[in-house]
Amino acid sequence: MTQAIEVDHLSVSYYGKTVLDDVSFEAETAQLIGIIGPNGAGKSTMIKAIMGMIPTNQGNVRVLGNRVDQVRKQIAYVPQRSMIDFDFPVLVEDVVVMGRYPHLKWWQRPSKKDREKASDSLRAVGMEDYGKRQIGELSGGQQQRVFLARALAQESDVLFLDEPFAGIDVTSEEIIIHLLRQLKAEGKTIFVVHHDLSKVETYFDTLMMLNRTLIGYGKTNEVFTPDRVSETYDGNVARLSGNQNQVVIG
Repeated sequence: MTQAIEVDHLSVSYYGKTVLDDVSFEAETAQLIGIIGPNGAGKSTMIKAIMGMIPTNQGNVRVLGNRVDQVRKQIAYVPQRSMIDFDFPVLVEDVVVMGRYPHLKWWQRPSKKDREKASDSLRAVGMEDYGKRQIGELSGGQQQRVFLARALAQESDVLFLDEPFAGIDVTSEEIIIHLLRQLKAEGKTIFVVHHDLSKVETYFDTLMMLNRTLIGYGKTNEVFTPDRVSETYDGNVARLSGNQNQVVIG
C-alpha cells in the first residue's frame, strides 16, 4: 500500500525542554489511527509538527510522498475545541465553507459549487438544519460535527483530529466515528488523538502510543497490551484486562 505519512527522527523542543524525542513511523493509506498518551506526551505537538505548524529540532516528514508544503490542501485539521474562539460571530455554514479555501486562489470567493459542497458536508454530519446558526450557539458535540464537516468539505486525503470525542454527546460521537470509518473505506488516512482507552480497540485498527517518544505503533490488537499501556502512562494504569478493557488512569 502507498505510504500516506512518513516521519523520520522527528524531535521538537519548547523553551529548551524536549516535548517530542526522535519519533519515526510510517502510515499507509486507508487507515484509522488512534494516538494515545498522557497529558504532555506530545500528541498535539506531533500533529502540528507533521503539518509544519511549529518548528522542529530535527526530522523529516513526507505526506503522500511529498513535502508538506506541496500537498497542504490534501491535509485537513480539526483542532481541540478548547483552542477555538466560539464567541467570534460566524455562521455554521461559513465555518464549513472555510474548508474550501485551500482550493481557491487568494482573490477568489467561494462559488455556488463550493457552497453546495459545504451543504453536502453539513448533511453528512447531520447538521444541515443549523447552517444559519451562530457556531457559539451550538452544543459541544454539534460544534465538533461542524468542524468535521469543514474537514469533509476540504476533500483532503489525510485528516488529523485532536480529541474530537472529548466532552461531546453520545449521538455526536456515534456520528463522528461512523463518518471516520466511511472515510477510511474511501481511502482516507485519519489520525485521531484519543483519551478514552476503553474504546481504543473498538475504534482504531492502528494505534500509536506516545509519551514524548514512541512507545508502541502497529495493529491495535498487537500493541495495545497491559505492559505497553503501563509504560505509556508511566505506570499510572490500575487495570487493563480482557477484550473489553477496563482502564483506570491515575
